[in-house]
Amino acid sequence: MLASVAGANPYAYITDSDDDKVSVIDTTTNTVTATVDVGDRPLGVTVTPDGSNVYVTNYGSNTVSVIDTATNTVTATVDVGDHPLGVAVTPDGSNVYVANYGDNTVSMIDTATNTVAATVDVGQSPWGVAVTPDGSNVYVTNIGSCSVSVIDTSMDTVVTTMEMGRSQPRGIAFTPDGSKAYMISSPGTEGSDAYVIDTATNTATYLDLGGMGEGPFGVAVTPDGSKVYITAGYTDTESDTLYVIDTATNNLITTVDVGDGPRGVAVTPDGSKVYAVSYDNMVSVVDTATNTVTTTVNVGNRPFALGQFICTIPASFEIQITRITTSGSASNPHIYGDRIVWEDNRDGKNNIYTYDLSTKQETQISTSGTATYPAIYDNKIVWYDSRNGKCDVYMHDLSTKQETQVSTSGTAYASYPGPYVYTPAISGNRIVWEDYRNGQNIYMYDLSNSKETQITTSGSAFSPDIYGDRIVWVDGNDIYMGTVSEESKETVVSEIEVSDNLLREASPNKVYKSLTYIDIGGENSFRWRNVIRFNLSEYSSDTSIKNAALSLYWYYPEGSSRPEDTVIEVYRPASTWNPNYVSWNKRDKGIAWKNPGGDWYDKNGVLQGNSPYATITIKGSDIPNNRYYKLDVTDLVKEYTSGKYENTGFLIKARTESNNYIAFYSSDCGNESKEPKLQLVYS
Repeated sequence: MLASVAGANPYAYITDSDDDKVSVIDTTTNTVTATVDVGDRPLGVTVTPDGSNVYVTNYGSNTVSVIDTATNTVTATVDVGDHPLGVAVTPDGSNVYVANYGDNTVSMIDTATNTVAATVDVGQSPWGVAVTPDGSNVYVTNIGSCSVSVIDTSMDTVVTTMEMGRSQPRGIAFTPDGSKAYMISSPGTEGSDAYVIDTATNTATYLDLGGMGEGPFGVAVTPDGSKVYITAGYTDTESDTLYVIDTATNNLITTVDVGDGPRGVAVTPDGSKVYAVSYDNMVSVVDTATNTVTTTVNVGNRPFALGQFICTIPASFEIQITRITTSGSASNPHIYGDRIVWEDNRDGKNNIYTYDLSTKQETQISTSGTATYPAIYDNKIVWYDSRNGKCDVYMHDLSTKQETQVSTSGTAYASYPGPYVYTPAISGNRIVWEDYRNGQNIYMYDLSNSKETQITTSGSAFSPDIYGDRIVWVDGNDIYMGTVSEESKETVVSEIEVSDNLLREASPNKVYKSLTYIDIGGENSFRWRNVIRFNLSEYSSDTSIKNAALSLYWYYPEGSSRPEDTVIEVYRPASTWNPNYVSWNKRDKGIAWKNPGGDWYDKNGVLQGNSPYATITIKGSDIPNNRYYKLDVTDLVKEYTSGKYENTGFLIKARTESNNYIAFYSSDCGNESKEPKLQLVYS
């Protein structure tokens, strides 16, 4: 039996404004695979990050149509403001923001209920909408008032308005790191304008593209942030052009001739293709490697597609059902990889069998006639066996074809005359089971050292399972877990590559890479912070971190006390930083921190939060005494080695940053015995 299949290929959802439909293009084949009826004069479009839904603004009916991408049907219609146009979704998919061109508002739709949860007043005739990659702000371009409204998503209120002079802003899109937004407008000093906005300061810089064509509409940034694509040109003009901009230099790379009256533009998730929508019922497909049109796709009448209209639809799965046994007496199956095991009562004898999916071969494992409840891990099969009137756990190794008796108590679980039996469990070399030798308890056998261990002593534990070094079971009506401890190995990681840089407010653009000291705190109205990163690449999710300590060797003020205590705090830098370019204002070449002095997350995941991962208090009465001071950074290091977050190192600052200055030796102090160290205890 087969279930229907939807592939995980990217699809483009193109709004056909004169047909009141959406054309769905499979970007792998560049063919229209479906059309969806929506509201009157659809213009804007956005897709949720998980690809499950598409939101389409219907300019003529003052609604938003919600399309389920699995079925390409409209599942909800949301009433919004007058003449909705631009639309964008937050990175977590929870909210959709709609620019209502006719009544100078933005509607915020809660995607969980598909209802308008907030309405925000903005400038006149709002057109384009874009959400910052971190979801904190929404930028709305206002054609009528020549301005850009910045909405704080935590309050759904306008917190900043950027005045654009004579320019009437339209499309807007952010770079992936959120440091810049590219915006187009018309008319301007050269007929049509392009700008780059520094999101840290909300200042716009004019881009000289050599005279951009009339009627700019769409703007899109490649997923790697290296290029920007802009459409410009009214219908029946000669300037039907796609402009390509290098984000590193903000210079024009080239132009590409596309269809008549280009409107929306979007980039595929892998960055290989750009789709430029033209008012002449055509979509041009551009290869981003060569910036040439490779094909065109015909769609409906007057396509517009303002917004990010390309998404990867979640794949549904093909389910093929195969019959494994034909005995009519099989039960209790278990599977690992290509191997399936089960018990089978053939000819009145209960034995364990296995089937290899790769070879399509069935093998009888036990011959006792009393074997039940098998489990398998890799090449090892375990089961209960009541041979000789006693129930024990047995194991068969498929690689050696050897059988081993694991328990010898004779009271393993299957001997208990209750209504339920729970299968023994195996992970790696460890086998666990329920045993009645001393009440009802869980036992473990380690094949690597032939050692049996009693795990529980309550006398009421049952239904065990194991994964790695964790064992879980039921006791009473609750779940318990035990962790198998091994001898830990202590390693000092400071011998590997380490980088630290000073961030100095008094010289905000200067790079301090090779200073002798790590300066922390503030003095004379200026502040010092530090970023430091250890190379943890050899540690992964397979490494069990028990403890991680950041050790700093106190240096200053030498031989003297301070007027008050100093609390040192450690945070997680919000982005990677380049030791060759990082400063108070910038984290990399040409890339500013959003917040001068560094962007960080606290242990609760709050941007610029105040709950540090680690702290240490150095008393004001203390003086440097030629030793290290340790900060417990275990939780943050675990987040790095597990792969939860990219290793961006530590941002170190003082809790009070005025008249409270302290210094430690840096990695460039020239004395290994005083350099910063990271000590890991792991197994």
